Amino acid sequence: MILRFEEATKLLKTYKIPIIETRKIKKLEEVLNIGNKWGFPLVLKLDSAEILHKTDIGGVITNIQNKKEITKAWQKIKKVATKYKSDIVVQPYIKGEEVIIGAKRDSVFGGIVMFGLGGIFVELFK
Repeated sequence: MILRFEEATKLLKTYKIPIIETRKIKKLEEVLNIGNKWGFPLVLKLDSAEILHKTDIGGVITNIQNKKEITKAWQKIKKVATKYKSDIVVQPYIKGEEVIIGAKRDSVFGGIVMFGLGGIFVELFK
């Protein structure tokens, strides 16, 4: 099961794991206001539990530097979101390593935790 941002945020907060601020947005004006409030750069991405590899379908736009780029990025990601019936979120863009964390209960091994490089490296290294 893949969690949406709201569900993941709630889970991570339960365990006091800090996460980056994330806001669901529906209109270009909201993103522009957030750009004014947070500053730049920003990231726009799809928020979908059905789409595992969002980058592959144009569902992640990073390093948005100004209002002009926000408008262009919004138009692009809105088309993808409409096609895949997905919500869109905005986050501050922070340089660093992306990680993936997962867990499941296996009938043979019991509790299993996965941790590794995230983002585009998830499938590269399997």
